[in-house]
Amino acid sequence: MSNSITAVAGLDADQTRQGAAAAPVLDLAFHRDDSDYLVTQDPTVEIRRIRKNGYSLSNVKALSRRGVMWLGQTCNLRCYFCYFIDKIKNAHHPEHAFMSFEKAKELCLKVREVYGNTAIDIQGGEPSICPYIYDLIRYCNEIGLKPTLITNALWYDKPKNVEKLVSAGVFDLLISIHGIGETYDKIVGVPGGSARQMKALELLQQAGVAFRFNTTLCRETLPELRQVAETAVRFGARAVNYIAFNPFVDQSTRRPEEQIPRYSDQAKMLLPVIDYLDANEIEVNIRYMPFCVFPESHRKFVQNFQQIIYDLHEWETESELWSGGGDNRVSAAPCPPLFSIDDRLAELRPRAGGGAGEAFYVPELGPVDHFSEREYRTKEYRVLQTRFMHPYTKEKECHGCALTGICDGFHRDYAKVIGFGEAHPESGPVVHDPRHYQRHQMKVVEDQEADWAFAGASVVSPQS
Repeated sequence: MSNSITAVAGLDADQTRQGAAAAPVLDLAFHRDDSDYLVTQDPTVEIRRIRKNGYSLSNVKALSRRGVMWLGQTCNLRCYFCYFIDKIKNAHHPEHAFMSFEKAKELCLKVREVYGNTAIDIQGGEPSICPYIYDLIRYCNEIGLKPTLITNALWYDKPKNVEKLVSAGVFDLLISIHGIGETYDKIVGVPGGSARQMKALELLQQAGVAFRFNTTLCRETLPELRQVAETAVRFGARAVNYIAFNPFVDQSTRRPEEQIPRYSDQAKMLLPVIDYLDANEIEVNIRYMPFCVFPESHRKFVQNFQQIIYDLHEWETESELWSGGGDNRVSAAPCPPLFSIDDRLAELRPRAGGGAGEAFYVPELGPVDHFSEREYRTKEYRVLQTRFMHPYTKEKECHGCALTGICDGFHRDYAKVIGFGEAHPESGPVVHDPRHYQRHQMKVVEDQEADWAFAGASVVSPQS
């Protein structure tokens, strides 16, 4: 393992596995295992650990090993900011219907056996209404994947449905809660939806089902951020993610200006909520917003694409590239061929002016101490992703900022309409380490992940 990356990593670290013996049920072109996910902790940072019931809170840094799958864009809600709203509304879209159970199993098996993932987020649309969902949860457990449902949880307002969920062996839920009461009902297009969701939370808590929250930062939700946080404390959520209203997928050309809250307004309303959740020892993440709109004291909670690779509840980059690409989301199509992160980098590097042997061909790339080859390749991909795959932009305010090496910048449509007036460039040398602020954030590490997440880490101040 290299302590400082000074050249672009190719396939060197993996070449010994090319042509290796295939797993019993798969013809593997490559295979990731525990060694691929080993990282080195920064020796200058004290690693803390607070033990909880079934998990710990810690600032240890480990690469996520969580996969993701989209069963189909069939849903019981109509959230206007949904990335897949057009596919959900169109029953004839190739991605609308739920895929077959056999395809779902094949996808899960490859995520586990090829990419070495140990957990998986199962989403739809709405996975709780998929007819084979409990069989899929059982299958995930059989092959060594901790199954999580990304869900609105309305289906679990009835005890019998919660009993089925528990019996199948779900690990936890990531529940989308975009407001309280009438605000939620209006956003999702279902009268009485919030009441059903609150009932579901009560039943899930009683049944001992762990869960976390996702909340989209739209204009209607901003005044209720504190109420969402209080709901998390009341029902014992382990983490709360406040997610920018992103112009991704179906939202890429449809966001009107009046629906886009300003970054500075969001930050102002988030600061006391962050403090409240942090004081209650609930992990809190602010996803996909510029660092510079937050004071330095709160930047450890800001998670751009480079930071989420160290969130054990976020998606491992290489497997997501495969499971979310090709025909994997097309209901009636077979799973596409496997590919690696190196395959995708080979496509993107020339577009950014990079070539063989060129290590730092864009300003965001540079040497990072205590960085593995895999960490560098993943950072490189995340940098190129925001240039060519997700609609971000950086202007002169960003180019002179010390944080340009770890920040995604502004959403492109936001910058076009509102501009960069809220940007506050930081002076100093460019920071390239995505863990720069995040290394001080306490995040959830499930007991099932502790062995490899804490591998090689010296916890010098254990707490209980």
